[in-house]
Amino acid sequence: MAYDDEFNSLSPARWNVRDDATFGALSYDRAVIDSRNVRVADGVLHLEGKKLSRPVNKSEARWFSTGYADSAGKFSQKYGRWEMRARLPLTAGNSQGIWPAFWLRPDGGATDGEIDIMEAYGTPSAAPVDPQDRAQGTIHYDQSGTNKSSSWISLTPGLSNQFHTWGFEWTPQGMTWLFDGKAYKSVKRFHNPAYEEAFETSAKFHMRLNLQYGSPYWGMPDPHNSSVTKDYADYQIDYIRVWSYKN
Repeated sequence: MAYDDEFNSLSPARWNVRDDATFGALSYDRAVIDSRNVRVADGVLHLEGKKLSRPVNKSEARWFSTGYADSAGKFSQKYGRWEMRARLPLTAGNSQGIWPAFWLRPDGGATDGEIDIMEAYGTPSAAPVDPQDRAQGTIHYDQSGTNKSSSWISLTPGLSNQFHTWGFEWTPQGMTWLFDGKAYKSVKRFHNPAYEEAFETSAKFHMRLNLQYGSPYWGMPDPHNSSVTKDYADYQIDYIRVWSYKN
């Protein structure tokens, strides 16, 4: 195993815990990053979302604080297997705009490639697909938001009520996404120039964990109605495990 964090503590040797003062805001976000929203308790990493007493004004009013951690400069690799066991904070009916994710980006922004191992979305006001009790895996060939391939896991009633595992395998032949140990998406490398440019360079990819708020695709949070967007959300991660590629 190349990397194993069971979250008995929050190690600065393993994770960068980001803060708005030093890292800034995420795209589409309606929250500010706060390092105090990332903590470990009883062997679980918690990324928390909290309603603020008053908004922080950036390009728009941000009524929530949230947690963000990544392994940039501490651990990255090309090829291998990544796995997360987690419980999502997307309770039915009151989690609009809440967006937990586990994803990979190249060190130093070496390419525009992005691998979303897990993204899930709170109940929106309107969307082309009802995301309740679903999660999504996506490969982005660039950062346009359109040059990508996405797939949903099967409908899983009560998805946010218990822990599940999300996995991702990357070999020289292509990529595979897994949910609870079963593959549900694959992308082949060969005869795909965009894939070559985004992923088949010398770049290694680091991990990112975050609880984002707001999406033009899946809905914005409602800070004025806690029955639409709850005041507190808790993205719970039991472990992160990574294996290197051994042919």
